Amino acid sequence: HAAVGDIAIESAHLTVATSMPATIEAWLSTSPIDESGQIPTATDPTHHFTTPADWTQWELAMGDLADETTYHVLVRATDENGKRDHQVGSFTTLEAPPVPVRVSVDRIDVSNSGDVIGRGEVRFAFAYDGHLVGQISEQKLKDSATLRPTDHNFITTALDDDERLQGLVTWAGERDVSLTGFCESPVGGVECHGINWTAAFGGQHTIAEILELPTCGEFGFDSDAADDHCERVDGYEGIGDYVHFHVFVRYAVG
Repeated sequence: HAAVGDIAIESAHLTVATSMPATIEAWLSTSPIDESGQIPTATDPTHHFTTPADWTQWELAMGDLADETTYHVLVRATDENGKRDHQVGSFTTLEAPPVPVRVSVDRIDVSNSGDVIGRGEVRFAFAYDGHLVGQISEQKLKDSATLRPTDHNFITTALDDDERLQGLVTWAGERDVSLTGFCESPVGGVECHGINWTAAFGGQHTIAEILELPTCGEFGFDSDAADDHCERVDGYEGIGDYVHFHVFVRYAVG
């Protein structure tokens, strides 16, 4: 007798009992078991397990399975006289839940503040999927300035295996063009109320692509950020009163 239980995302439990001592083998395949011949065989098996001789009970934890996948099982017992018996079945692993990911802009490096003379009056805004996430209030910045945002600079979401992020967008605007003030949200255009907005668009990555990015430690981040993944994203360098900048986008997965 053979039975599969405790089916999870990447594992399942196989229980086998025989009426006499035997060597027990089990095969898993994503293709149906071939029972056309006298001895059933597993087609292109993904896993093979076996016991020593003279077993009558077998409890097997089958790991390293793919999520949301149907596995066909062939269990065969062979006693000391070469007599065989088998059982065939199947089970389906559970669907993996979406993977949580936190996306944040952890550093902004400004190479040109957008002001021909002196310091620029610069504001930043962050948007995701067309919605404003937060802003950094206007401040006087010189060329070669660095900012390290800590508030309203991130989003949290969860992705399925093949799902892509929308990309976290960082907007920068310089006020000298007009005295009418900044718009409430730059989302939807790079100019409004006389402000020249420019943007750096974060990557639209899958979880697998995020995990291929360099670690934040490779960009000089330390402490809790070092083992996360980061990318540098350059803003559009328009001609005129545009802020020239790049950002480091951090991805914390799990």
